Amino acid sequence: MSTRFGSRVLHAVKPGPDHEVLRITQLGSGAGDVTMLDVECGPAILVRPDVLDDRYLLSIPLAGTGWTEVDGEQVGTRDVLLGPAQTKVSISRNGGNRALVLHFTREAIDAAAADRLGHEPGGPTRFSPAVRSDNARTAAWLELARTLAETARRGLLDDSPLGRHHLEQLLIHGLFEAQPHTFHDALERHEAASMPAVVRRAVSFCEENASEPITVSDMAKAAGTSVRALQRGFRTQLGTSPLGHLRQVRLARVHEDLRAIGQGDQPGTVTEVALRWGFPHLGRFSQLYRETYGEPPSHTLRSA
Repeated sequence: MSTRFGSRVLHAVKPGPDHEVLRITQLGSGAGDVTMLDVECGPAILVRPDVLDDRYLLSIPLAGTGWTEVDGEQVGTRDVLLGPAQTKVSISRNGGNRALVLHFTREAIDAAAADRLGHEPGGPTRFSPAVRSDNARTAAWLELARTLAETARRGLLDDSPLGRHHLEQLLIHGLFEAQPHTFHDALERHEAASMPAVVRRAVSFCEENASEPITVSDMAKAAGTSVRALQRGFRTQLGTSPLGHLRQVRLARVHEDLRAIGQGDQPGTVTEVALRWGFPHLGRFSQLYRETYGEPPSHTLRSA
């Protein structure tokens, strides 16, 4: 308990039979930035952790009931996030309780904050302790946390350290999108100030990977920003969405290929070119092409 939860204060509120125990099972080796634990409480317990200077704890209940109090106020959600800057925490769990607990290192959270801010945060990120699963974005993040834990339970993360790192970074950076936190306004200002460069990186990524099945998330990651910030930047700077820009890049590649075919420089048909550049719906493709180049794709091929 002291090692994993920073707590030396544990009370059995209502001791049960001898076979009712507190069991903490680590899922996987715990070698990365996120340690995942399966915690089962036989008897009802009360935990008062010390100050969590070096860790963040996310509790996702699986069975049973209980409550958590932070700095004198009861948290109004079942899923709870605790961390540095929360000076007084009490955790009460009824008998038969079971929870998934994720332990994030302070170092990893600080590094993610620095990446997003563009400078060292100068102090711990304080997240809202109430994790609201009724919010779509937060619910998706919680589902990712459960998936990561289940993958660790099966031992798959230990087989792929690189894969583990990518999943952990996705979860850690997603936390800044899923939960309210103290650096929200600073991040908004930083994203606004750096957006032209961010958009340029995303545009370059589209140019270099237009033939690949890339997503908005891939573009945001390559640009070093969030999906929401990237979408805002594209609207402001280019008057379109990231996927709208990617579509225009691919249409330009189609145009180039059709002219090359028409000039005899390469073989192919309109259908083959459309499918190669990610336009499986030929009717919609023809409409987009005509709107962009003022003529049907077959005319470009013939006129070249």
